[in-house]
Amino acid sequence: MIPKIDICSRYYNYLLKDIGILDSIFLYETGTANQGNLGIENIRRTILHNPPLEEQLEIADYLDKKCSAIDSAIEKKQAIIKKLKEYKKSLIHECVTGKREV
Repeated sequence: MIPKIDICSRYYNYLLKDIGILDSIFLYETGTANQGNLGIENIRRTILHNPPLEEQLEIADYLDKKCSAIDSAIEKKQAIIKKLKEYKKSLIHECVTGKREV
């Protein structure tokens, strides 16, 4: 894509990951289930929202913050799951070796 106006690439990065946009792009694909083919005309048919640059920046900043918070929450939950799995494994080991009675 070659922008004809000022754009925020982070905004368009989020926009082009939107399932609605992707559905409209892949609506006209041809080929098999394993290998779809897209022509430039199929991509040109897709209508993208183009708010003012300042609004694009605000949207991208907001999504960056929200995605960062979500990623952080996922990391914390994964750390808790890892600790619980280790604890479960140690409890099983203690029960099997007789160090802990059930």
